[in-house]
Amino acid sequence: MKKSNYPILCLLASIMIAGCTKQKPSVVTIDVAKNGVEVPKGLWGIFYEEINRAGDGGLWPEMIYNMGFEEKNIPSTSYIENGEVVAPKKPSYASGRINDFIFYGFSPDNVTEGWSLENKGNSKSGMEVVSDNPLYKANPHSLLLKIDANDGGVNLINEGFKGISLVNGEKYNFQFYLRADKSYKGKVVISLVGKTGNAIYSREFDVNNSGTWTNYKSVITSNVTDNAVKLVLQFTSTG
Repeated sequence: MKKSNYPILCLLASIMIAGCTKQKPSVVTIDVAKNGVEVPKGLWGIFYEEINRAGDGGLWPEMIYNMGFEEKNIPSTSYIENGEVVAPKKPSYASGRINDFIFYGFSPDNVTEGWSLENKGNSKSGMEVVSDNPLYKANPHSLLLKIDANDGGVNLINEGFKGISLVNGEKYNFQFYLRADKSYKGKVVISLVGKTGNAIYSREFDVNNSGTWTNYKSVITSNVTDNAVKLVLQFTSTG
């Protein structure tokens, strides 16, 4: 799900620097007696770094955490050591000292991070991330649900980036892909549940159980402002 009224323009820039055998030293000249460009009083600066969800869960308009089940992918040059992600040990450009970067708290085995499964009543189900029959080559993972018993409902829940934030009157594009086999004969009910526990939005979808990926989508107009919303997908059958 993404905010439809906050477009983001991504600019990809390629820079080619031609090598040469000789370079003249750079010269910087400062004239403190001369005024520069006037800075408007309303112009503010900001330091941006990908911490505290500034990008993923911030400027990025997608609102579902680990939406493609790719959150635990690591760069091919990195590796797992003692349960933590370790970056290649390379020398610093400035000092030559070997950098030793470790991404603490990454939990590489928690591949379903961001998602929880709720078995209501006497329901019994499980989930795992798989890579067979992917939707796209660039997005090879998907979440496999096996529902052995459904007595009261099986809910798949995502709380976004510490809560999904909706604004009253704003529109949001919602879509998901589902692949079900003949053993699943139910429907799927999509709900956005607010901090009070009440459904802000709910819609029932008929499920195509032919074994092929099917796209389900809707446009949601929020009637409340709530920053603690969670997405709930309720499955009504076994399979």
